Amino acid sequence: MGLAVADTHVASSDLGPGLARYTLMMELLERHASVASALGYLRRAPRMGGGNLILLDADGEMEVFETGYRNWGVVRARDHVVAATNHFVTSAMRAHYRRRDGGGQDSESESRRRSIHKRLGDCWGRLAADQARRIMASHADGQAAICRHDLEDASGTISSAIFLPAERSLLFCSGRPCESGYTRYSL
Repeated sequence: MGLAVADTHVASSDLGPGLARYTLMMELLERHASVASALGYLRRAPRMGGGNLILLDADGEMEVFETGYRNWGVVRARDHVVAATNHFVTSAMRAHYRRRDGGGQDSESESRRRSIHKRLGDCWGRLAADQARRIMASHADGQAAICRHDLEDASGTISSAIFLPAERSLLFCSGRPCESGYTRYSL
């Protein structure tokens, strides 16, 4: 229907019985065409918590919904860009983010978010799929690298998706985007 949804896991203390992100995503994709409609549903739905849902529609509206069991937050687009990694940033959810000892994903999440936000902002209004592929495969920024390999906490990049909601299609890379190609799926 023109709505693209992606998610990221966030270690959270605001968890409880409710719908998992995958179930929420299926509901959004089956019944909602706009970010506004999706946000209305997410605010009311019983949520399990523990992640971010990145929303983009065919009209270019974009926001991140930070999911908690009791709480939620919305990250609005800034400079025509919205990004989410593996932590919460809103005042409603920031205190529920559970950092783990030993670094890994936690120590890189904020720097990766800033890096992707800057890279996308630098391309605003002229971002092509090839540029998006290069951004997703980037290792150049050390801690802020977008494509991550063999981290101490066993996390890392396992796939990449580039959504083209106005075209009703997406490019999907099953594997590390620096090593694997993308397949186009259209509806």
